[in-house]
Amino acid sequence: MDKYSMLRKLEGHHNDVVACEFSPDGALLATASYDTRVYLWDPHIGVILREFGGLGNEQWLMEVVKMVRFWRIDEEYPVQVAPLNNGLCCTFSTDGSVLAAGTQDGSLFFWATPSQVSSLQHLCRMAIRRVMPTSQVKNLPIPGKVVEFLCYQI
Repeated sequence: MDKYSMLRKLEGHHNDVVACEFSPDGALLATASYDTRVYLWDPHIGVILREFGGLGNEQWLMEVVKMVRFWRIDEEYPVQVAPLNNGLCCTFSTDGSVLAAGTQDGSLFFWATPSQVSSLQHLCRMAIRRVMPTSQVKNLPIPGKVVEFLCYQI
């Protein structure tokens, strides 16, 4: 039987990491911690791309998205906040069209995400990142700005 081998260790949180979730294309990893921060990582090179929370937020995070806030990686503040009390966990469907959230009272809530047509840039990024880690993307013979886009570096 094959053995598992550790590829890398990501360090940055200042307390227990209690949840993690990959993006559907596997190019990003979100982690939540009792330090009240959510980090968005490039797991292929071990770099934190964005930090959410931590400033004045005194509630522990029990899941990657305890309070349902919708963020864009290129925005400083949430683009939308969904009404949800006592949320425990949530996840997007594999195609990203539905967000499901569970609460302490045993309820499940579902939200439809905006039904917009993905840009050609986004579709290219999704297709490439499903089959290539960051190190391979950085070696492609393409312009630097395209590499930054494909690596979710703004």
